[in-house]
Amino acid sequence: MKVLFISFLLIFVLAQFVLWLKNFFIPLPLYIFGGALLAIASNYEQGIKDLFQKLPINLRSNQKN
Repeated sequence: MKVLFISFLLIFVLAQFVLWLKNFFIPLPLYIFGGALLAIASNYEQGIKDLFQKLPINLRSNQKN
C-alpha cells in the first residue's frame, strides 16, 4: 500500500511539474544571455588570452594609422 501511495504521489507531482513547465515563459533576452553564458562556460579552459589573440590587430590597438 505504501508503494502504491508513493508511486501515485510521485506521478502526480511529476504531472503537475510538467503542466507548470509548459506555461513557463522566458523572454528572448534571457535566452540570449543564457546562451552567452553557456558559450563562455564551455570555452573557459581556452582562456581569455586566446580570445584576444584571435582578434584582428586593428581591434586590439586604439591607435589610428
